[in-house]
Amino acid sequence: MTMPVNEARPRNEAPVRVVGAARFSVATPRGTGCVPVFFGGASDRAKIERVVIMLHGRLRDADAYLRTAERALEASSVSGESTLLVVPQFLATADVEHHPLAADMLHWEWTSWMGGLDARGPSALSSFDVLDSLIEHYARYPALREIVIAGHSGGAQVAHRYAIVGRQGDAASCDRESVVVCVFRCVAPLPDRASMR
Repeated sequence: MTMPVNEARPRNEAPVRVVGAARFSVATPRGTGCVPVFFGGASDRAKIERVVIMLHGRLRDADAYLRTAERALEASSVSGESTLLVVPQFLATADVEHHPLAADMLHWEWTSWMGGLDARGPSALSSFDVLDSLIEHYARYPALREIVIAGHSGGAQVAHRYAIVGRQGDAASCDRESVVVCVFRCVAPLPDRASMR
C-alpha cells in the first residue's frame, strides 16, 4: 500500500508577510549587506542602558517577536525609557524574491541562519556576523551597561550557538557592557568558527 504524499510545505517555507522597514548594515572583510530590523522601547540613545536583541523563530516573523518583547518589557520592572528592543530579521531567499527589496539585503536558505551559516547573498555573511555587528554597534552607546540576546524556537538555537562560538566580547568599548546569553551548560565544545567555513 502506498501512502499519499503530503504536498503541503512547512509554514517556514513561505515568504514572510512583513519585512522590517529599518535596516542594519553589516560590513566585514568578507563582504557587506544589511538586514531588516524592528525597534521598540527606548529611543534616546544617550539614556539607553540595556539593549535586548530578540531573535525570531524559523517563521522569520520578527514583527510578532517585537510585540512579544514589548509586552514583556511593559510587564517587567525594567525601565522602558532605558531599554532598547532590537529584533533583526533573517530573511530567506524566497522573502527577497517575493518583496521588492534592495540588492544588498542578506538572505539565507530557509533555516540555515539558525546554524550560523553564511547568507546565500549578496555576501557570505553569517547570522553570527550580524550579531557581532549589532553588539559592536550598541557597545558604543554612552550609558550602555548590558546587552541581552534572547530568542525563541530557531532564535533560541541561534542564541545558544552564538554563546558558544560568537565573538560577543571582542567589540571595542566592551569593558562597559556585558553580553548576556542564557544557555544550557551541557553543550559540547565546537570547533573554531573559521574552521566551520
